[in-house]
Amino acid sequence: MKRALLTCSIFVLLAACNPSGNDRDQTLLFWSSNNAGEIAFSEERAAAWNNNNPSTTLQYQPVPEGQSSEEIILAAVVGKTTPDIYANMWQGSVEFYANAGVLVPLDTLEG
Repeated sequence: MKRALLTCSIFVLLAACNPSGNDRDQTLLFWSSNNAGEIAFSEERAAAWNNNNPSTTLQYQPVPEGQSSEEIILAAVVGKTTPDIYANMWQGSVEFYANAGVLVPLDTLEG
């Protein structure tokens, strides 16, 4: 149930990323956990999104291999190579990233 709720939330956020009237094609990079079940689920959801939203492509990629997903996302933040959507964040690190200014408040998005 939690996974379904999280996924629905992610795709609601995606819908907000493509305000009406925007004719440009967009590609969004989506990272999630790299375990087999999550990969299969995310690939399925990304394919469904792409079939229903031709102007906004969701490019799915499992979190790259590393010692921990926290280490990988921190390296991506430092290297300015973060994905547009990240669905594998430990709740304890959210405050750290918010204070660092690398998270986008949802109420600042158009749409």
